[in-house]
Amino acid sequence: LPIDLMFGLSAGDQSSSHQDYAGKWRVRMSEAYQLASSTASKQAMRGKALYDRKMHGAELYPGCRVLVRNLNEKGGPGKLRAFWEEQVYVVKERKHDSPVYEIQPESGKGRVRVIHRNLLLPCDFLSTGDLEIPTQPKKKKEKKKRQRNAWRQF
Repeated sequence: LPIDLMFGLSAGDQSSSHQDYAGKWRVRMSEAYQLASSTASKQAMRGKALYDRKMHGAELYPGCRVLVRNLNEKGGPGKLRAFWEEQVYVVKERKHDSPVYEIQPESGKGRVRVIHRNLLLPCDFLSTGDLEIPTQPKKKKEKKKRQRNAWRQF
């Protein structure tokens, strides 16, 4: 290029053929890929260490009462569907050192389920269901009679 001649620059990458250029390019790209992947893995490990330092889940112990997330597609559109199942479960045990729990219905009747912690909601604050809250009967609203216009009474 004329600019190279003007400033006395020499071309640093003068390949004799396209094959030489492609070979050098492939080597440079593989080095760049290795460098980028090693940096990404270091950053991922650093991010995981920072995340794990601050994160801790609330553990559930045997005997805790929980609700299970409703994953059933029945029950109307999503925004109207119940978010949690109506049945209350009791935690039987935790599977090893993982966030997976074995639960069974509070009534004792029904199958034992093995569920991840993400699908459980502690509900020790809910009543046991034996208590019934007395409800007052609703009053019927009286319909008001509307007067029609005189010109419509034909």
